[in-house]
Amino acid sequence: VYDSSIYAFDEATVAGLEELARGVEFGLAHFQSVRQRIAALESVSEALASQQAAEEELVRSESWYRQLLARSNDFILVLDDQRRLTYANPSALDFVGAELSDVLGIDIYDLVHPDDRDAAQAAFDVLRSSTAPAPSGLYRVRTRDGEWRNFETISTNCLDDPAVRGVIINARDTTENVN
Repeated sequence: VYDSSIYAFDEATVAGLEELARGVEFGLAHFQSVRQRIAALESVSEALASQQAAEEELVRSESWYRQLLARSNDFILVLDDQRRLTYANPSALDFVGAELSDVLGIDIYDLVHPDDRDAAQAAFDVLRSSTAPAPSGLYRVRTRDGEWRNFETISTNCLDDPAVRGVIINARDTTENVN
């Protein structure tokens, strides 16, 4: 095997060694390919775990906001640019004694006292052309029992915000403070 002559291996031995070398090269290439696939799978697994964690955080965050809206004593309303109701939180719905599906699309100003309606509508019209929060307003609103309650409102134009596409009205019953 360690013969120093040029013809130490016969042709069959050389052919066998070359075949062995090709096999080793193929094995190494296959091993490298497997390692790359494993690395790719690990990367995909990490990405999926990260995505799952992000989705869980999103669900938690949505639940948190839903609870804030559901448990708020203040009213949170969203009106489209024609003053039609597109959202009302549970407190507002309890106040008027209706389900959301029953009041979607109504002109919310129909519930405002006739003496306050023009001022409320004018404030909405001004707000529609501005992105700054409107100054607070004081309006009387009819309850489901026909009683008039005093409300202080703050409104924000989010018509251009694709997530909202409406005017957000936050309203607080101030009847006890006024009387």
